[in-house]
Amino acid sequence: METVGRAVLAAYDIAINVQGIKDQLQLYTFAGPRVGDPVFANNYNELVPNSYRVVNLADVVPLTPPTKILKHTYQHVGEEWSYLNQTGDISSNHSLNNNYVPAVQQGVETNQPRNYPSA
Repeated sequence: METVGRAVLAAYDIAINVQGIKDQLQLYTFAGPRVGDPVFANNYNELVPNSYRVVNLADVVPLTPPTKILKHTYQHVGEEWSYLNQTGDISSNHSLNNNYVPAVQQGVETNQPRNYPSA
C-alpha cells in the first residue's frame, strides 16, 4: 500500500520537474489505495495522463481509505482497469503474485464501466 503511494508521488514529482516528459511518463499500479483528495487527483491526472490502476474488485485495499472521513475526501488517481476474482480469503484477494499477475497475463482486466445490480 505504501509503495503505491510512493510511486504515485514519484510520477507526479517527475511530471512537474522534468520538462517534456508528460507523453512518455507511464505508471501502472496494482491493488492501490486512494492516494489524495480530489484537487490532487485532478492535478495528477492532468500531469500523468498515462496512469493505470489494476484493481481486483474483491480486494479491500483499493477501498481504503474511505472516500469520506470527517471533513476529508479521498479519491483514486489514474484510469481503473478492474476484474473480479473472489478467492474467499482477504490475503489472496490482495496477492500480487497469486491474483493480480495471473489476471493481467490472462487479459481479464478491463477499463469498461461496470453495472452491478443493487439490492
